[in-house]
Amino acid sequence: MQVIPDTIDFSQYLAGPDEAASIRPAVDWLDEVIGRFERPPTQTGATLPWSKTKNCVRLRRGELTIFAGRSGEGQSLAEGQIISGLMAQGEKVAIASMEMHWCDDGPHVPPGTRHRPPRH
Repeated sequence: MQVIPDTIDFSQYLAGPDEAASIRPAVDWLDEVIGRFERPPTQTGATLPWSKTKNCVRLRRGELTIFAGRSGEGQSLAEGQIISGLMAQGEKVAIASMEMHWCDDGPHVPPGTRHRPPRH
């Protein structure tokens, strides 16, 4: 693997304010990056409900997944299917939609999967 040499002089930058100390040269991660190409990490996390994605896409706890697109492109439909699949795997799921009302039970939401807050 050919690697471009890291020739940037960080000494003046690192001598600056405290937050500058968190900036590190790319070479600090060189071994880890090469290792990931040579030894891909084992797949962890929940799978999506489609067989084509089982070996290439995983959703892991603590990560944020965003499905974005123009209105009507099917994000909500796909999210409903993904949420059903995650719940079937025993995962806890939260969804935030900036265009749907919280009580909108459209056809994309599987029956019995939406929890409604109690009315006071």
